[in-house]
Amino acid sequence: MPAITGLLEKIILYRLRLAPAQMLDIIGGFAFYAVSASVRTGIIDALQGKELGCGEIAEKTGCDERGVSILLELLESLGYVIQKNGKWGLSGTSRKWFSDSSKADFRPAFRYYHGTMRDLWPDLDVSLKLGRPARNFYDWLSDKKETAADFQVFMESLAAISVPEFVKKARLKKGELTLLDLGGGHGSYSIGLCIANPLIKAVIFDSPYS
Repeated sequence: MPAITGLLEKIILYRLRLAPAQMLDIIGGFAFYAVSASVRTGIIDALQGKELGCGEIAEKTGCDERGVSILLELLESLGYVIQKNGKWGLSGTSRKWFSDSSKADFRPAFRYYHGTMRDLWPDLDVSLKLGRPARNFYDWLSDKKETAADFQVFMESLAAISVPEFVKKARLKKGELTLLDLGGGHGSYSIGLCIANPLIKAVIFDSPYS
């Protein structure tokens, strides 16, 4: 999980500046790739609903046992897994947000963002100089069907959390309306509005990858 500072750490890092707070950003980068590796190798999947020893996890995922052991210890410090009696299992937070039954499953998010962090974000400085993206996002995505699918699955799962509140707060004119949803992707927001307001018709426009 993100490095969250308590009151004492905030005083040391931000007020007294006795240590470099920038280290939190560096550690956050390490943490992202560690969690991404646990998702991409299937370690998180192997621990769904069960507790396993390090050797069992390595065997199930085809990974080196020593490497798995080191990664699990790091994931434990980040709050993603727990160890008990020599067995490893998912933490409560991971069971809630890293599962097929999760309201918003973050496994597709880590797979998707792994690709963008590797291929697109390193060019941010170039984009700033050009005044435009260094690489066109949809050109990059065009031959990455699994990445595109992960992106859409994650966006849809996030929408499942936010659509009810969005529909509740939306202020629309009464009567028949036609809604143009630009970049609507999975269409969950338009669908939610149409269900709540039967007189609304929605047109969703997005790229073929959605």
